[in-house]
Parts: sequence; C-alpha cells; structure tokens
Amino acid sequence: MKIDIPLEYQPFERLIICSNVLIGAGVFFKVGEIEPLLIGKGLKLPTIWLRVRANKNNWIPVVERSIILNPQLEIINDIVTSTTTIKMKDIVIIQAQQKNFECIINKLDLRPLGLNIFGDENLLEVGAGKFKGNTMKGGGAFFGFDE
Repeated sequence: MKIDIPLEYQPFERLIICSNVLIGAGVFFKVGEIEPLLIGKGLKLPTIWLRVRANKNNWIPVVERSIILNPQLEIINDIVTSTTTIKMKDIVIIQAQQKNFECIINKLDLRPLGLNIFGDENLLEVGAGKFKGNTMKGGGAFFGFDE
C-alpha cells in the first residue's frame, strides 16, 4: 500500500529531531512505503500530517494539515513561538517549532500511537536504538522499517 505525499507538503531545509539534524532529507521515517509522520513548512506554524496503523494493510490519518481528525488528540498552536503541539491526554505526541527554514522537534512520543519512537531535546530512541547528535544530508528517510 502506497500513500502519496500531499501536494501541500513543503519540506524544511533542516529538520532537527531530538538533537539529530536532517538536512534536505525527504522524511523522518518510513514503514514500508508509508510516511506516518510528515512535518512541513507553514505560513507561521509547522504543518503536520500523522497516520496510525489500523491493521497490517491500512493506515488512517489522525492529523491532516495540522487539523485533528481523531477526538482523542488535541492540537495547541502558539503563534508567538511558532510552535505546534499535538497531545493525547497529558502525553505530548509531538512538539514542533518553525524557525525560518528549519523545524525543531524537542518533544516526541509516538508510543501511544503504536510506534516505539520517542525522545526529547537530548536523545531520540527508536526501538532499542538511541540516537544523539547525528546529521543526515540528502534525500530518503532517516529511519526505515519493514512492514
């Protein structure tokens, strides 16, 4: 199953995810051919798309262009700091701050959505791996997982 990247998606030149820097990279991570999380440039705030796995062959959107589609999620937009935060109850799923040509993600926890990916400004944990201060330049995905 392939889901096309939305036409409105405009990638950042730099994406800083939990101390790791992606320069000109395509997406943060892929599961098979699916990009569950996209963070793109907006006018004042980052624009976020988020999908969760409903079953082996079906991914459903829960956030489209920073619009919440699932009542269990909440979005907080702070125009002053150019920060978008998506929460599930008291858990910050993602907090993304847009600064000119880059986006900084210092809080990330996709575990409530079934993906073992989480981190803060110091460290990114993906499964059993821990990543700190890495830089990736060029297209493709920072992480890729088989279906």
